[in-house]
Amino acid sequence: MSLLALTAGIALDIPLLAISSIPLIAYLVFSFIFSNNNSKIDLTINHYVDKNRAYEDEPCKVINEIMNNGTTRIDFLDIQDHVPVNLDVSEGSNHHIVSLGQGEKFSFSYSLKPRMYGFYEIGPMAVKQMDSQSTVITTATLPGTSYLRVLPKIAYVSKFNIRPKRTRNWPGEIVARRVGEGLEFYSLRDYIQGDPVRRINWKAASKYDNRLFTNQFMSELGGDTIIALDARSVSEVGVPPESTVAYSIRAAAIISYRLLRDRNRVGLISLGQSLERVFPGFGRRQFERIQIALSDTKSGETWEIRGLGAFLATFFSTMVQIVVISSLNDEGSLEAIADIARRGFRVLVISPSPVGIESSFLKRRDFEKQTYAEIAERLLGIQRRNRLNELRQYVTVVDWDVKSLLTDALQEATYQWNVQRATQ
Repeated sequence: MSLLALTAGIALDIPLLAISSIPLIAYLVFSFIFSNNNSKIDLTINHYVDKNRAYEDEPCKVINEIMNNGTTRIDFLDIQDHVPVNLDVSEGSNHHIVSLGQGEKFSFSYSLKPRMYGFYEIGPMAVKQMDSQSTVITTATLPGTSYLRVLPKIAYVSKFNIRPKRTRNWPGEIVARRVGEGLEFYSLRDYIQGDPVRRINWKAASKYDNRLFTNQFMSELGGDTIIALDARSVSEVGVPPESTVAYSIRAAAIISYRLLRDRNRVGLISLGQSLERVFPGFGRRQFERIQIALSDTKSGETWEIRGLGAFLATFFSTMVQIVVISSLNDEGSLEAIADIARRGFRVLVISPSPVGIESSFLKRRDFEKQTYAEIAERLLGIQRRNRLNELRQYVTVVDWDVKSLLTDALQEATYQWNVQRATQ
């Protein structure tokens, strides 16, 4: 502006206008001459997170240390560390304005609280350097990023009585119809020398003079379970982290944790933006593999769900329990489940209900149309009940209202299983 005023004063022959611009021009010239700002940013950064894995809602701390390697003092340094979406700054700040002398360090930290599972890149750090007169401004992005994998949160689920057609020969929590080491009574037999004394049935022996009996118990064994997760775009209702796919992923994490804790072998097939596969295995490492696969699952559709039955029949025997987690929004999911059941698999379907999610979204969006939203909710509810009743003819179905706990919904599966076993 001062140069423009000087040029205009000379061009228009207005001396006063030209003279008035001289102090401003002088200020700028002296600022550039005497500014101690180094136009080149010479900073080093040490950037790390106190943990590389965390669960949803579990806080983690980001620690940063910046050092001025330049030959002059930095009077004004604006620092802002990049924080991805779905990571909330819960304590401290990722934005600071400081001054740094030559060789001086500045350290700061802040806490992040993840709102949703996934793999996140924290950083890089954007800096803005200015001199004391704010006449020289230099911006840069400092190299240095940290990575955080957020796993789906898990919750306690009580034991649910769902089992495959046949158990395996390793200890577990499934009561098998054979004699072995367990807690449920099976029968009596004559005492054999070497039987534990604690297993002698003294009440039965009291009816005879010279005869003892030993209690026999049912075996408690493990089985194989494959969790089939429907994360296709058509199955997603709502906005993450409050969508049906997000709830399905959390349900898969909870169920796999419970089954592995009960000493079953558990595997995973996730149908989303890509096909994620984890072959059956035991223990904590297997749970970590499943959790990593679930955290990488994103909504999408690159695989036809109608081919799921053929895929399962190719790699697994019909003695494997199949747990399908799907919102059942389209006919393709129903046809796929029916095909799996026809191939001889025992199937449990856990379906997070999209009705309540869709209704609450419509009500928040337009308060004047709440009446229409309630009518739509009833119609969607009727359509969904018809689908579930059709599916219950050949598989066990759990209708999970995501506003309630999953463990409550699984009690319905236990009840259906007990009814089926009683009628077999």
